[in-house]
Amino acid sequence: MSDIASFLPYLTGALGLALTIFALFALPRIAARQLSEIQTKVIEAQKNQLETMEERIAQLEREEERDKRVLATIRYALKQRGLFIRVNGDYITLVDRGREKIVQLRAEGVPQDQEEEEDNGDTAKQQTIQPKK
Repeated sequence: MSDIASFLPYLTGALGLALTIFALFALPRIAARQLSEIQTKVIEAQKNQLETMEERIAQLEREEERDKRVLATIRYALKQRGLFIRVNGDYITLVDRGREKIVQLRAEGVPQDQEEEEDNGDTAKQQTIQPKK
């Protein structure tokens, strides 16, 4: 019995040393595997985000082309009625040749659903400028 009792501390030390060696070799591999999985998930998420952004850019480019065509159509229709439109940044200038009157509008951000409902121009600030004679 005393032989087993005297051998027990050595057994405990050997077991502790074995666990330490296992931890030194196995844990970095486990951590590397988890890190690799996280890295893969991050790359996939970034690819999905990039695809979404590319789709949004393409959609905005199509909308911009449509808006350019709409503006060209509006300009043509107004020109037929003697009105001319100039867009300069945030300002839109309407020139009525028949009445010698210039109306400057400052475009403001208007939600699309309101923009379609309100055709009377209440959504923009107006400033009428009489040309000098």
